[in-house]
Amino acid sequence: MKKLFTLFVLFGLSASYLLSPSFGQCIGLDSLVGDFGANNAYPVGSYFTEEYGVNIGLAPYTPSAGSNPISHNSINIGIDPFNGTFTKANGSFINSTGISTLFDFTELSEQVIEVSFDYIDNGGNNNLSVNGTPVVIAPSLYNMNSAIAPGVTLEVDTSGLSYTGGTVWLNGPIDSFYVGGGEFAIDNICFKTETVANDSCVISEVEAIPQICISNQFYIDLYFTASDPGASGFSVSGNGTDYGTFDYGQAYYTFGPFIGDGMTDWEFVVSDLENPNCSCFTTMGFVNCNPTQDSCYFSNIVADPIQCTSDTSMSFYINFTTHDTGNQGFQLKANGVDLGIHPYSALPLTLFDFPLTGNASGSIEICDQVDPNCCIAAFYTEVVCDSTETCHLDQILANAVDCNLDGTYILDLIINQSGYALTDSFDVFSVGQHLGTFAYSLDSLRIPSFIGSGFEVDEISICHQNDPSCCLSLTYEALICNDDCFISEVILTPENCEEDGQYYVSLDLEYRNPGFLGFQILGNGNNYGIFQYENLPIRLGPFEGDSLAAKSFIVLDQTHPICANQAAMDPVYCIVSGLWQVSENQVQIYTDASTNLLLADFGEALSKAEYLTLFNSLGQNIKQQRVASGDRQTQMDLSDLGSGIYFVAIKIDGQLVSRKIYHQE
Repeated sequence: MKKLFTLFVLFGLSASYLLSPSFGQCIGLDSLVGDFGANNAYPVGSYFTEEYGVNIGLAPYTPSAGSNPISHNSINIGIDPFNGTFTKANGSFINSTGISTLFDFTELSEQVIEVSFDYIDNGGNNNLSVNGTPVVIAPSLYNMNSAIAPGVTLEVDTSGLSYTGGTVWLNGPIDSFYVGGGEFAIDNICFKTETVANDSCVISEVEAIPQICISNQFYIDLYFTASDPGASGFSVSGNGTDYGTFDYGQAYYTFGPFIGDGMTDWEFVVSDLENPNCSCFTTMGFVNCNPTQDSCYFSNIVADPIQCTSDTSMSFYINFTTHDTGNQGFQLKANGVDLGIHPYSALPLTLFDFPLTGNASGSIEICDQVDPNCCIAAFYTEVVCDSTETCHLDQILANAVDCNLDGTYILDLIINQSGYALTDSFDVFSVGQHLGTFAYSLDSLRIPSFIGSGFEVDEISICHQNDPSCCLSLTYEALICNDDCFISEVILTPENCEEDGQYYVSLDLEYRNPGFLGFQILGNGNNYGIFQYENLPIRLGPFEGDSLAAKSFIVLDQTHPICANQAAMDPVYCIVSGLWQVSENQVQIYTDASTNLLLADFGEALSKAEYLTLFNSLGQNIKQQRVASGDRQTQMDLSDLGSGIYFVAIKIDGQLVSRKIYHQE
């Protein structure tokens, strides 16, 4: 008799299949012969041996439904009461009388996904419990329902035997099970495992510190913190390069050498090998190794607008790391405007009269006064200022108090301000959502249902109601209140550029246990709306392919707002036909195959310093070179590039000029 027809073919191979190494591990029990007998003193709930990390012990036996469990009968190893009829026995086997045998896999490093064993039943009802579920009692294992536990199925083959028994398969995630009978023997207990992603793995605080340049090269020391990582180590990648895999345990890791050309914004991504979603990255900035100028260079630049100080200016935070710089300070330019010379001792530097441009983004350039070729540049997103009123917000104090049943948590706020009337009001924002308007007369503010981001740190912002540009933000330690829903990955794929220089982004998700209300997409200062999981992937856009602005997106489940994830995408540059606003005869850009050089003649001297940028056919920025003010010509080394089509772009008097070139190695 056979329960599942598909198992009939397998049963003919069951002996070799169960014992083969390809199945996983099989428990032999041979070490217990002679040491374990009918009068053992092991109580129910205790373990009497361990093999391959599996704890084996005793569990109660329930003779029939409604009867009390028995916890005092015997179990024996290798004693055959069946006169040799248990032909499945391979060496020692377990023989129990009115008791159950427990197999506990919880101390294994990997998840058990399948268990098999051979058995013989010589009387009494059978008991079976999987993963701690209530015991199932039936005349035989064959008579039990195939759905034996949540996520676990039972398959039994009793074909071709001269006794009551057969082979059992348990399929699904199995942490433990116990099985027994009135007179019950079991042998050939085998199990398979697989590596399971560990959602508790966290890699954070990644920091890359460049060493001193040697000639035009340098090494970096990579630091990071790993909590509950996998056992297989981690990988390091960045800037399109895979630096290999490594074992955890060192204080830091050294990589290199790298070329300190001053044009590469170095990035490093650390990813756990067993848990792909467990990763973190850092950007180190530009490193300029110039052996003729004592290796002066800058790195780790931070350029952040803070808030408006007038209709034409804002406060601006600047910081960076210096290497072998001169003693006369640095010159700062913003969008081509000279903002003076500042001493290095003033770092970090906050400027309160940083000029506004009215554009969506801007750039700064920093150059050493002793070595004018030792420079670094960075882009920033400009704040929007609509009022001349001076901002009087001073400080926010935030404390996450306790979780609510709906996955939100209680948040207490204290806002310090000076100069506003107590009847004036302020707005509270978080993750692009308006949480309400409140009066400054409140000594403290409690938000009873705060929707967190799902991460260990959340952000809160307050803005003066009559001055939207007067805002203050704070990050604080958050509470994670609901981990049933899980968005494991946000996948961003830029589509091909349109003829007008714009492009769309396809957003897809990997998730489990989502809510029924769909999900919300936020990012880049926008609320893109609420979408349904069945409509994935979502098409977002259009966006300007200006190569300046990176795109980031946050996805929040609408039923469980704590269920969230985010992803960022590199800037996209779209080559637009008809961008030429100067004569093609005036600007000449071409390659010289004999020297592997790109040559550019702008027809006249540049009125200000610009960057000549090289893009690949995907619009990715792969090389950048500064052209000084007053220069008419420049050249770029292409010897490190493969053959193919590339695009060159530069701004001349505020006009963007681009050219397609073909490079042959």
